[in-house]
Amino acid sequence: YAALSYTWGPREPYLLLQNNLAEMLECNSLIKVASQLGQVVHDAIKVCEDLKIPYLWIDSLCIVQDNMEDKSAQIQNMDRIYSKSYVTLVVA
Repeated sequence: YAALSYTWGPREPYLLLQNNLAEMLECNSLIKVASQLGQVVHDAIKVCEDLKIPYLWIDSLCIVQDNMEDKSAQIQNMDRIYSKSYVTLVVA
């Protein structure tokens, strides 16, 4: 997998939340929300496609943002998430 490290910028990104978790766990769920994803996410997906990397970890889409227990646990693991990735895409 690749991991994306980026700043959210002036517009808040599409977030994984408790109320959309079930929908986002469905196959090809990002296609349904593609218009709501920022350009950085689209670019990262394209890079992964070009490099034949099947998975992309993005904090806003892989951590349930309004579940403090999940968010805290995942934040504590972010160093491992980034260090174990095949590549980390860094966008400033």
